[in-house]
Amino acid sequence: TDEFRPEIEYSGLLTNLVKRGIDTQIAPLKRLSWFNIAKGLFSVDIYRNTCKPDKLFKFYYDIIDSKVREMHEQSNGNDKIVLVCHSAGGWLARGMMSDGNWIGSNTPVEDMIAGIITLGAPHIPPPDKNEDMTRGAWTYVNENYPGCYLNNRISYVTVMGTAVRGDQNAPKQSFEGFAYDAYKKLRGEILTENDIIGDGLVPVSSGHLEGSLQINIPGVYHGVIAPNNCWYGGDHIIDLWLEPALESFT
Repeated sequence: TDEFRPEIEYSGLLTNLVKRGIDTQIAPLKRLSWFNIAKGLFSVDIYRNTCKPDKLFKFYYDIIDSKVREMHEQSNGNDKIVLVCHSAGGWLARGMMSDGNWIGSNTPVEDMIAGIITLGAPHIPPPDKNEDMTRGAWTYVNENYPGCYLNNRISYVTVMGTAVRGDQNAPKQSFEGFAYDAYKKLRGEILTENDIIGDGLVPVSSGHLEGSLQINIPGVYHGVIAPNNCWYGGDHIIDLWLEPALESFT
């Protein structure tokens, strides 16, 4: 179909959380929704690399906001939500929490949100702003709400797989060759061990936030389609981050 179906793409993660007694819901994003980004072509910000996330990704924020409020209301306001965010969803969620008020409201984030768990999220944008594929939105979040910006109000857990060590001499189509190029694009330069190892798409140095509970898991890849289901939502993987994450919320 022409739809991105997160309830299908992430069905394994959803199933594995639910069977562990975690009340879990997935925000209903559709593939066609991403075409809303094209509206930014009519803004000078996109040509100046000065886009802001609440403008460029408004459609995304509206969908997440609706789901969070729905879940909060279902509990009559008694339960707080933990945002579990894969890949770019991690830094986008940080933008939604911005300076401490939930997006588009005067509601303090901690009134609805207990914390955030990010899985393979590229939190740190490339040092060269011209390499920011979001035309500034990604960089804006990192510069204005760096690290665990609301650490005294909510909990942050960042999870990174370390399945692939990049190798600039490996064939480009290999895991190692592809990973090296992906890591270098994010980091600009490969300077440390954490720049060269990661989940095959995001290096460890980009996937953690200063001040977060940082969890590295050997053998874990970035995407849903991973060898032997060795990605963040795999049934044999999930407890390696879920258990310490839940402990951090108590």
